Amino acid sequence: YIDDTPYLFLGLERMGGFMVYDISDPAEPQFETYVNNRDFSVTVDPDNLEAVGDLGPEGLVFIPAADSPNGNNLLVVANEVSGSVSIWEVTVETKVEEQTSSPAIPSTLPLSEAYPNPFNPTTNIDLTLPNSARIRVELFDITGRHVRSIARGAYSAGTCTFTIDAVGLASGSYFVRADATTGGHAVRRITLTK
Repeated sequence: YIDDTPYLFLGLERMGGFMVYDISDPAEPQFETYVNNRDFSVTVDPDNLEAVGDLGPEGLVFIPAADSPNGNNLLVVANEVSGSVSIWEVTVETKVEEQTSSPAIPSTLPLSEAYPNPFNPTTNIDLTLPNSARIRVELFDITGRHVRSIARGAYSAGTCTFTIDAVGLASGSYFVRADATTGGHAVRRITLTK
């Protein structure tokens, strides 16, 4: 738990890195972030493991701030392939919502599932805003690397439909992340099949 919110840290042993989920509602876990400090431009070889970065997270231990040596929430990750141990400081963004007469942007944005999904060559995803906001919609690959911007700018209240085009993308899973500058975000997984 961090500030009374239960989080799940999930190590991706084959790919490297770990995912973080808010599991306040276990039936609908919310993806928070994906972290990977592996260098994919380096070929994995027993002689160059230091250059690869952390690879093969085998064990993860969360240390709450109350038990931590530096007073911060920590995640310790033991990596089997690289033989390394990494320590990550875990922080949670605090959002302050301005009191206005219009409804606030919720902490979890109302981002629809993509349709169709799986897709080829395009898919659509809807975002419904209760009031005007500056929105950023980004596409990330399964390793957490930014692939492209889908939309950035000011949008009026209502439903916005964004089209994701597969031109130049390889088959596989991707993540669409929407953020409102006034607070709130959402992530949806999409699958491209060619």
